Amino acid sequence: MPDRELAADGLTVQRWKRYEVENYLLHPEALVRFITNRVGPLFATEAEKYLTDNLPPVAYRDPLADDDYLISTPASKTLLTGFFKVASMKIKKAEFYLVAEQMRAEEIHPEVKTILDGIAETLGIPRSRE
Repeated sequence: MPDRELAADGLTVQRWKRYEVENYLLHPEALVRFITNRVGPLFATEAEKYLTDNLPPVAYRDPLADDDYLISTPASKTLLTGFFKVASMKIKKAEFYLVAEQMRAEEIHPEVKTILDGIAETLGIPRSRE
């Protein structure tokens, strides 16, 4: 399936390379920072151990690479659910965006930046210069 296609009325449809948009939140440092800021370092230690035990080593070491796990696994139903449970944090899928708020610019996958810039361009919104 192509990453991009032209649909009726000039609408452009783009697909994420990863299984779901939540898979772009799988950056260990950002996830641990999120837990630390929300529930404290004790829970963050347990959550980090969960990541090292459950995230494939390649995806853990290089979360911006498009590892097969990140492309084929529904992280919102598997890894993230377990991660938040270990951290004793009740969070709904609709609230996962809160992790993105904790991410630093260098932790955001380039594809996310490209797609969001494309949406902004289509809507005529000036791009941020970060």
